[in-house]
Amino acid sequence: MKKILSLLLTLVFVFGLFIMDKPVEAAKKNSKKAAKGMTSDEFDKINQTIDTLTKKVYAKSLFSPQENEEMIDVKIKLDNELLISQEPSLSQLYYKIGNLYKARGLNTTAIDCYQIILENFAQTPFATKAKRELESMGIKIELPSQYNQEEEEE
Repeated sequence: MKKILSLLLTLVFVFGLFIMDKPVEAAKKNSKKAAKGMTSDEFDKINQTIDTLTKKVYAKSLFSPQENEEMIDVKIKLDNELLISQEPSLSQLYYKIGNLYKARGLNTTAIDCYQIILENFAQTPFATKAKRELESMGIKIELPSQYNQEEEEE
């Protein structure tokens, strides 16, 4: 009886190690993926999500709770991606999600998106568009180059 019980405990222990190893491997894969940045498929999916939500705004449709969550998830993914890499293609997504937030009346988040573009992607065409959007919202913009010129004049 003791042999059967010890054999059973040993099998449970070995099986437990095998099962516990899979989440560790999955976490390692996810961390490697996160270190590389956003894939083109993820970029396309986010772009498609923004486009779908923007169409709903234009159609004056109400957002479901799930769609509100998708909009928030997109912003979080972009912010996380910005921490990993400052790929210029992110400026387009930030601009589009900023427009979506603005259209929904969530101006604080829209302003945040536009300012991220100005601060991190000043050399892209979306920086000019973001500046224009901020000015249309009544936000005074001081770019670093403008700030330095004002200091030199004093």
